Amino acid sequence: MVRERSKWALPERGSLGGVVKFPPAPGPLPAWAPYTPGVFSKRKTTPRCAAALTAALLLTVTGCAGEDREDDPPRSTRWQLDYVTASRDSAVVDIAAVGKDDGWALRTEMPDDGPTEYFLLRRQGATWRPAELPLRRAKDAEFANVHLDASAPDNAWLFADQIEYGGYKGVGAPTAVHWDGRTWRTTSVDFSVSDIVVLADDDVWAAPSDSAVPLRHWDGKRWTDHHLPVDDVDALDAYGPDDVWAVGSLDDRPAALHFDGKKWRSLPTPRISSPEPRPEEEDASLYDVVAVSRDEAWAFGSHRYRTDDMVDHETPLTLHWDGERWHRAPALDSALRKNTELGGAGARDGAGGFVLDGLHHTADGTLHSIKPPRPVAGRSGKITGSDRRQQYRLTELELVPGTHEIWAAGDVSVEQTDDANFMRGVVASYSTGG
Repeated sequence: MVRERSKWALPERGSLGGVVKFPPAPGPLPAWAPYTPGVFSKRKTTPRCAAALTAALLLTVTGCAGEDREDDPPRSTRWQLDYVTASRDSAVVDIAAVGKDDGWALRTEMPDDGPTEYFLLRRQGATWRPAELPLRRAKDAEFANVHLDASAPDNAWLFADQIEYGGYKGVGAPTAVHWDGRTWRTTSVDFSVSDIVVLADDDVWAAPSDSAVPLRHWDGKRWTDHHLPVDDVDALDAYGPDDVWAVGSLDDRPAALHFDGKKWRSLPTPRISSPEPRPEEEDASLYDVVAVSRDEAWAFGSHRYRTDDMVDHETPLTLHWDGERWHRAPALDSALRKNTELGGAGARDGAGGFVLDGLHHTADGTLHSIKPPRPVAGRSGKITGSDRRQQYRLTELELVPGTHEIWAAGDVSVEQTDDANFMRGVVASYSTGG
């Protein structure tokens, strides 16, 4: 399930290395590039986060906190590439893990002329292989709002709608298809989605991309409406069927809601301080949420404003749910402010912590950096000097059920000259160490 993000320009990347222990005191963190377009706007588009004001990050680089148990796999120091597209004009944009050797992924192909094409990947065993995409593109159209999620080998969902190629007008009706273990079956829907959470074949939550459309729930037979006191639902996550989170915005302020299995409840978020003099244009919202346990969740967003000199600003916004209320998390905000390309995609680590792009926040509060994967060959077929400057971007992270391993969908790219430019889709993995 791909998370939607705000449209904001990023400053230059920072640098990184080491392990950071809260509370903070100095040291750098990683250079990442999770997808983030720029522009002052509340509208959601695909990936990713953060910007910076003029604050310095104080972090102490220390040794690894605690020791791994003998029966736990060691914590990785970098992302490992498990799949790389042959195409140099491709990306992996979504991923769904259902077991240590079972999962789905979506990749795209971007031709020089024509609409972006989508392809399905399936992992059964140790290898990712092509699978038949159960969607048919209409003539002169392209797919939009494509989202994938799964809860079991016989329960995967794929949502998409179509728009005119090069335009915005919808073509036909949105589509939802369900994998029952043997075949894909179409389910009638009248809404496009910005995020989905699949918990069971009779328990699916969908956040519509249109803010005027209510949250939807599938009970195995039909979709029902859930009207929430919120302007936009940008992201969903769940620790279980009676522990579901939705985050977004209400009246230009962060909004967080929780479903306990019976009803949705809005939970107050901390007040966001405005700069002085108070800007005329300002808003804050949450664009991702990670349910770490039944009593703990983390939400990520940003505070945006425009000053009188018409300069746009954006600062990271991290909130922590402790089981009773939401708190600000200034230390993590500082890490994201210093490393402005972090914070786009998150997932729990299966041990009380979470992974956020190139950072691993363990249950004891230690912040570990995760190095980017080793370079891949560009258009020359060899790893050249230009290729060594490639960027690694993440669009989605998933904890593999029953393990302490994270799978990630993304791409590696070089954006320099026409001869050296390339983008290769990747599926990567990271061991959280248990």
